[in-house]
Amino acid sequence: MEKPKVLQVAIIVLLLVVLIALGATAFVFSSRINDLEGRLAEAEEELSRERIGVLNIQKIIEESPVARVYQAQLDEIGEEIERQFQERIEGLGDAERQALQQEAYEQYMQAKTLLEGELDEKIKDVVREVKEDKNLDLVIYSQGVRFGGEDITPEVIERLE
Repeated sequence: MEKPKVLQVAIIVLLLVVLIALGATAFVFSSRINDLEGRLAEAEEELSRERIGVLNIQKIIEESPVARVYQAQLDEIGEEIERQFQERIEGLGDAERQALQQEAYEQYMQAKTLLEGELDEKIKDVVREVKEDKNLDLVIYSQGVRFGGEDITPEVIERLE
């Protein structure tokens, strides 16, 4: 065989090998892409099944009659602590007044913590009920949520009554 013909045959064989390799690579990438597309579709379907409740805790505290009752109780306790403080400080020096003021503050904070804990437990119980009734997978606070989820705040407020 002549050199130009051998060179042509070698080039043709080389091109065939390259085309076969490219075809195999394309097949591998194609099946990998199909696999990834399938996984993406499964993930999207799974996400569409997730039911998320959104809760505005600030709105509950502001609008719930139960929260108002707790706030009224705390206000009464604060007024009583203030009244007792005023009665006890008459004729006392600055250091004694500061000590009594610190004691009054600690009493108030203890009452506040106790009442907030009770209210928090009531809210949690109602949120659990609403979550179960609505078959929600997750309940999150609305702060920071821009869109999505089902607002369950009105129902929680209603059930707290």
